[in-house]
Amino acid sequence: MRSEPGSGLAPLSGDATVHERAADAGIVFGLGGSGEIEARVGGAWIDEGGPELFTWLAALRLTPSDAVGIALSSGRDFFDVSARALDLGIERTAGRAQLRWSPAIGWTVEALGSRESYSDDNGRWEARLAVSDGVLRRQLVNVDLGVASRWLWFDENTDSGYYDPARYEQHLGVVSTYWKLGDQSGLSARAAIGAFRDDEIEDFERSAELAAEATFGITTDWSLVARAAYLDNVRSVTGAFSATGAGLYLTRRF
Repeated sequence: MRSEPGSGLAPLSGDATVHERAADAGIVFGLGGSGEIEARVGGAWIDEGGPELFTWLAALRLTPSDAVGIALSSGRDFFDVSARALDLGIERTAGRAQLRWSPAIGWTVEALGSRESYSDDNGRWEARLAVSDGVLRRQLVNVDLGVASRWLWFDENTDSGYYDPARYEQHLGVVSTYWKLGDQSGLSARAAIGAFRDDEIEDFERSAELAAEATFGITTDWSLVARAAYLDNVRSVTGAFSATGAGLYLTRRF
């Protein structure tokens, strides 16, 4: 991970780059169509001779009915949001609960709550709420319109290389689409625009997000997922006013 010197996110030593290496293995066990259990264990290392950490993840996902989905998870890893946070070896222990509810055909309500504790004696609460309606359903394309809100509260304001406001809120209007490219492939895209503010900003400022995900091999043994995203004025955990990201994920199902 690289952070420019002077940005407040670079290591205190003045270097710009910190390397993290990680490996894990896990298993997902199905619960007869009503959910699944996931467990992962591994390790992470920061540079040669740097901090080492035993990492883990435990998750329970339940679908008691077609209209309700519940997910509970907990895990431990390095808080790798910036080069400084990595260089300091900040460890994160997180717990999350998520509820998805479809009260009527086309409508979806999602609520999420989480708590993260960090080894620098800081911590974060987060809450999310989103409501969407499927305004278009066709054989090859789906379109959803909705609103989404997010709130963050940090315990302390530190100089550990991440954005930690005492209060943060974001409210967005969201358009989500899905295109069927084939029987085993599809493309989803999400665009959102709205406003945010924190404890240092009295008036709301513009906030926007763009994201896309392509999946090849939806139900086959091998699955390839490509993701890309652009964020503007979201002030996420790094405090960045704009950011881009991309990822490529290959999965083998057994």
